[in-house]
Amino acid sequence: MKSPVNYFLVTSLAISCIACNSNSSADDSETKAGRTPVTACNISKGDMMETVSVSATSQFQLKSPVKSTAAGYISNLKVHQGDYVNKGELLMTITTKEAQSLGSSISKIDSSFHFNGQINITAQSNGYVFQLGYQNGDYVQDGELVMNICDVKSFVFIMNLPYELSAIAAKNYSVQLLLPDSTTLTGTIDKAMPTLDAATQTQQYVIHVSSQKLLPENLLATVLLVKQNKPNTTSLPHSAVLTDETQSDFWVMKMLNDSVAVKVPVSIGIQNETLDEILSPQFSVDDRILISGNYGLDDTAKVILEK
Repeated sequence: MKSPVNYFLVTSLAISCIACNSNSSADDSETKAGRTPVTACNISKGDMMETVSVSATSQFQLKSPVKSTAAGYISNLKVHQGDYVNKGELLMTITTKEAQSLGSSISKIDSSFHFNGQINITAQSNGYVFQLGYQNGDYVQDGELVMNICDVKSFVFIMNLPYELSAIAAKNYSVQLLLPDSTTLTGTIDKAMPTLDAATQTQQYVIHVSSQKLLPENLLATVLLVKQNKPNTTSLPHSAVLTDETQSDFWVMKMLNDSVAVKVPVSIGIQNETLDEILSPQFSVDDRILISGNYGLDDTAKVILEK
């Protein structure tokens, strides 16, 4: 038979343990209450570039006209608008109006006189057939424009650069072009056009590109020009740097310990698509700077650092 005293002691200990666990949970809840969940990152060290994005449009600078060399009727038309042709390829045949009316009669009179009155028209360059507005059987005059061929060797991008950025273009011989399908091309700036657009005050620059595939005309691209390049600089993500409405004051929220974040004013330098350069103060690579949950926090704010 169990002693009543021992039973009482065991029961008391069990109740005490439950009470301690309950108090511990309550303390944890009170500790977490009023704290803002945040995430943090460390300072980055390395080279940093500031870039400027401008637009550019693809263009075939040279379009080879294909003209009729005699008055007559189009026959044996080999191509359609948009087709790619090679230099020397047969495009069409023109049957002169004399051959159309007299060719068969002359052959009947003298079979040894081989008269057909047909003139073959060939491509003078590699490229796309452009502005074809005729079909088999159509009549054309001597010297009439039948089609244009866009010379692929003359394919370039025309960059529209605000005149105040012309000094930057002089520093960028090789540039990167971002296409709408996220493809990146490397191009070289060749020359600037000698005129400005009166309305936008932009100057056109010719950019030559190297591409493994044939690109269409009027393709819009984004050109990245390097404005500044700084080696071994200190930087933080855009989300870490906070500012006021006038963007005159900047600051970050730095973790003082595992539960408190303090407000630290900063001076920023160059900026790119993802990073801000931090000119002052000098942070340690071990400092933890808030990148989320930092907006609207007061100085010495209580936070919960999430991983």
